[in-house]
Amino acid sequence: IEKRHHIGGNCYDYVDADTNILVNLFGAHLFHTRHERVWEYVQKFAEWVSYEHKVLGKVNGKIVPIPVNIDTVNALFDLDIRTTEEMDVWLKK
Repeated sequence: IEKRHHIGGNCYDYVDADTNILVNLFGAHLFHTRHERVWEYVQKFAEWVSYEHKVLGKVNGKIVPIPVNIDTVNALFDLDIRTTEEMDVWLKK
């Protein structure tokens, strides 16, 4: 039995009356699945908002992706590496 005034436990949102912004009362909740059947099922109950987590770091005044990848190297060294083979060649220099 729910003890709160809403269902869903800690997965509860409301629209703030003053700002009209959707607020997650207990913090953001992320849903993950790799199973198409599960994804099709949960979509029956709510409209979902896409979310992509990106971590950026500031290195020598430049904002770059973390963990380090080809895009990071390109940004830091002003390069145009496009493939892992090109990256392997650059790393061996």
